[in-house]
Amino acid sequence: MVGGAAWRSALARGLGLTWLRHARAAGAGWARVHDIDGASFVLLYLCLLLYLPASLVFRPLSSAGTPATMLAIFGALCWVLNRIMDPRARRPSLSVVPVTAAGGLFALCVVASTVVALARPLRTEELKSMNTGLLFVVAWAGVALVTSDGITSRNRLARVHRRLVLASAFVGLVGILQFVTGRTLTDMIRIPGLSANTTALVYARDGFSRVIGTTLNPIEFGVLMAAMLPLAINHGVHASTTRWRAWAPTVLIASSIPLSNSRSGLVALGVAMLVVIPTYSPAMRLRVLGYGLTGAMAVFVLVPGLLGTLLGLFIGIDDDPSAGSRTGSYALAGAFISRSPVWGRGFLTFLPEYRILDNQYLGLLIDVGVAGTAAFLLTMTTAVVVCWRSYRLSTDGATVGRSAALLAALSACTVSFAFFDALSFPVIAGFTALCLGLAECEWRFARALATSPVGGRPPTEESTR
Repeated sequence: MVGGAAWRSALARGLGLTWLRHARAAGAGWARVHDIDGASFVLLYLCLLLYLPASLVFRPLSSAGTPATMLAIFGALCWVLNRIMDPRARRPSLSVVPVTAAGGLFALCVVASTVVALARPLRTEELKSMNTGLLFVVAWAGVALVTSDGITSRNRLARVHRRLVLASAFVGLVGILQFVTGRTLTDMIRIPGLSANTTALVYARDGFSRVIGTTLNPIEFGVLMAAMLPLAINHGVHASTTRWRAWAPTVLIASSIPLSNSRSGLVALGVAMLVVIPTYSPAMRLRVLGYGLTGAMAVFVLVPGLLGTLLGLFIGIDDDPSAGSRTGSYALAGAFISRSPVWGRGFLTFLPEYRILDNQYLGLLIDVGVAGTAAFLLTMTTAVVVCWRSYRLSTDGATVGRSAALLAALSACTVSFAFFDALSFPVIAGFTALCLGLAECEWRFARALATSPVGGRPPTEESTR
């Protein structure tokens, strides 16, 4: 440990960062006085990610210029500097930070694919997209790392979960209003310094509006709401407020899912429910089933024809142009993959103008090769396993429920990524990075509590690192 501290001190001096160490110490003191930690960062990130329209960006950074992404990049920088300059920082074992380790492998694969890409001629658009992709990776890492490492207590973690549910309910409410009015609504929001990077529109399928909330796309909206539903149900079960306030977010989120008119959203909903329902008590399973049937009947009565349209997404899938586009992409993708199968052609260098794949894993095989795709799947799988282990290890009802809900959310995201280009959409990509951090944070606290020398004693900040 002494050698590590000496190494960090020497590195700080070599980089001329001594003044930053003093600034960090002053900032840490201010944060302690004002009771600010990583949870405060995450709460601000949630506000920027979900309350603001995803189409608003800081123009010079293009699609990486959303306020949430810029904050996440700042968080990554702060995390790295803190690790360099904190003399008490220790290198955690892989058993404590397995998601971070797996995510680090993916980041290294992205760097390797970038090196490979720079060794060949690149179009200006490809180079710009690749640079944007690198900023995205830094931002996702910042969200996951600060969430995993910076939340200092279980109460803070529970607060983050509550705010996440409330913010997602707001997104669902916006989607419901869009369906009722047939208008985008979010295009009326103007913020100084930000401008619309793309036109977010509510368009129709079979005569029904496909809502987007504050996201960019109905598929992104549907998958986000479906992944959030287990977390909202857990919030309703364990909230200490009145029943109406506890369950209102769940109603808003659940009601908005069919309004996306998205096959991917319904698949994500099915996966999430299949994963989380077995973790419920028999009585809770019956309640969820009853509410689900009631909701389907309400859709049938209140919005005539919508239920048939949703069923038609699966019954008539052979004649669906979007499904045909997905399967028709395999031959083209195979040609690109064969040129650089291991490291790919560079992250996000396969532009939408070449073809919209609607399959994130196919896109990853092209962009970062077999190595990067395997590392990404390893990251998602590791997070799912960590949630399962936290669920089995925890004894507190709320913690058990959160772990099971995160398990369902990450499972839904992992499966749904096969049906759209998820990492090209800032909200669902940022949400996934946040869930990765939350999964590891839950594991950190569950493991620390289970190994505490005094049974049931809450873990301290130092004992969880």
